[in-house]
Amino acid sequence: MIHISRKYSEIETYETAVIYPSFGYLNRDQRSWTITIRGAVYEPCSEDFRDRILVRILTRAMKTGAQELESEIFRQRVGSFLAQHERGKRIVIRVGDKLYRLRSRTRRNGHFRGILRLSEDRVQRLRQQGVLRGGWLNFEIITRHAERRTFPGRSLLIGRRGLSVISDIDDTIKRSDVPCRSELLANTFLRKFESVPGMSRLYQRWADSDAAFHYVSSSPWQLFQPLEDFCRDDSFPQGSYHLRTIRLKDPRVLSLLLPNRWSKRRTISSILRAFPARRFILVGDSGERDPELYGSAARKYPDRIARIYIRDMAARSFAGVRMDKANRGTPRALWRVFEDAEQLADDWHSLM
Repeated sequence: MIHISRKYSEIETYETAVIYPSFGYLNRDQRSWTITIRGAVYEPCSEDFRDRILVRILTRAMKTGAQELESEIFRQRVGSFLAQHERGKRIVIRVGDKLYRLRSRTRRNGHFRGILRLSEDRVQRLRQQGVLRGGWLNFEIITRHAERRTFPGRSLLIGRRGLSVISDIDDTIKRSDVPCRSELLANTFLRKFESVPGMSRLYQRWADSDAAFHYVSSSPWQLFQPLEDFCRDDSFPQGSYHLRTIRLKDPRVLSLLLPNRWSKRRTISSILRAFPARRFILVGDSGERDPELYGSAARKYPDRIARIYIRDMAARSFAGVRMDKANRGTPRALWRVFEDAEQLADDWHSLM
């Protein structure tokens, strides 16, 4: 990222941008921070989309009628998939009183990514100025001065030592019914998101003990805003988001939300590498490939994983041969399988 002056992002009045909550880590010299900036630029879908291919396929897959497609929930969620993503846009962000330009422009899918490096002295000044509050560094994308439009973003600056939680979303903290495709699609596009009982309260206890959170999911980035709203409304702790990148050039709806274990594996590894001195709790469910992914992470980073919690789902139970394969080469005491969040309440204290 390059420090500049009197510049702005190349975002037109009919376009909008979003910055996804990220994290920053203290470098090994302990004198500077590395902060990831990630987001997207797009033109919202403004046309009547009822005749779009994606909507027709969804209608058949969910076995729903035209009346349900008129709901505000459906229009908002499917609209994010139909937005026109903007390629080749230059992005400029403001952190405190300084401007920084991302080296790379937005890609074909409208996404942008950049690295911001700040000295520890600069971070301390930003804290004194109120730009860094509660561990969160606040910044914004700026556009042409005449438009006076900004798009806010934030990044959680996480210390070198402590306890972090990497959590799945679907069927771990939010009811999705991933094993049943029609229910998964209906829960995603038609219904208000519903939390798994007790998980918000459990996560808040962990957050009160200074745990940092990373939400890593196979859900696509197009669902970021409703997922963030869900987490806020249901009082889940704030954290960084790591979702799946999907570009709908030739939409195949039934594959949109299917688990993509390879992208999750890379993301989990990147988080673990960024914090070599922290301990991690991995939370997932048996409906996807979380046990297998987490078992692999525990074998690769045996001194880093403090606990693996798996919510057992009747549709695809984590038992028998599957459990033996997933936790092969890891201590049995590392794993906890639960159906009710309260089963984990006491176990947390043994990790502190």
